[in-house]
Parts: sequence; C-alpha cells; structure tokens
Amino acid sequence: MVDNLNYSKNLTGILGQVLRPLGFNKKGTRFILNQSYLEFSINLPRSRWNSLPDRPKNLSIYLEVESSDRKIVDSIPIFRPTKVTFPAFYGPFFLDNLDWIQKSNLMSSFTDEQLSEIDNYTKSINWYYDGEESLISILNEARDQVIKVVLPTIDFAKNFQLADLETFNLMHEMRKQKDRLYLMQLDPL
Repeated sequence: MVDNLNYSKNLTGILGQVLRPLGFNKKGTRFILNQSYLEFSINLPRSRWNSLPDRPKNLSIYLEVESSDRKIVDSIPIFRPTKVTFPAFYGPFFLDNLDWIQKSNLMSSFTDEQLSEIDNYTKSINWYYDGEESLISILNEARDQVIKVVLPTIDFAKNFQLADLETFNLMHEMRKQKDRLYLMQLDPL
C-alpha cells in the first residue's frame, strides 16, 4: 500500500543528493532555492488519490517560480519523457487563441480512436508507480528530468538582470526553454 512507502525518505535520498549541494533546502515535498529576487521551488507532490486501492499511484513535478514582490508567480509542470508520439490533431487544443467553447467543440469532434490516442499519450507523460521499487525508479527518472530540464531552466532564469524582468516575459521564456530541453530528449539521435 502506498501509505506504507517511505516517500519522504526516498525523495530526500534521491533528489536531495543532487539539489542540496546546489543550495536547495527541502521543506515537505519541495526543494527550495532562494536567489535574491527569485525563489525557485521544485515540488514533487503525490496525488491525493494515492490511498485508493483501485487507482494508479502518481506524483507530479512542478518548477515553481516566485519573485519577492509577487509580480512573478508561476508553476511549470515537468512531464515524464515518452516514446509515445504526441497526437498532432490534439495540438490546436493548446493554442491560446481558442476559448473554452472552441476547445470543447474540438474535443467533441474527436473519434473514440482519437480520444484513446490522447489518453495513451497523457498516461505516458505522467509519473505512475505501484510500489516502493517502482517509486524509487520513478524518482530516479524524476532526478534525471531535474538535471536535464529543471536546473538548466533555472539557470536560464537566473541569468536575467533584475531590470530585465520588468520588460521581458520571463515566465513565457522559461516555459519555452523547458519545452525545448524536454523535447531534445525525445528526438532520436
């Protein structure tokens, strides 16, 4: 049962070995780095549904960024690398220029086969586990994502001067950087 897994100990042991030497402090499921104007938090919460025996157990990974004046507050999800191809027909759903009615109409237009393809893709990017051994394995994968995607994205953000933050859309650029680093892993060499 998931409640018997030592989540905090495994989280600290696996991710702490990478993050603590870089100045991160652990608080609950978060590793926090204060950098003068910006605070970066790598949050790995477990699902509240994990105690139900008929549901898959999962955790999430978020890179959270907040400025000291709270003008910048964002939470960027970090997905599991997948070999499952993103369904191209699903792409328009994520365009900012569609309102919720248009998105609802788009979803209604998909066939059962297309909905199944979307579901398979979505499952493939989530962080599922079913016991302590698979939890440790998934936390090792999460550590690799932190090294390959999260830490370079934080470095990208830290390189901006304080004055640039007012005129530059840091959150948008951080999301683009995270996506670029994530997608680089999926491209065959």
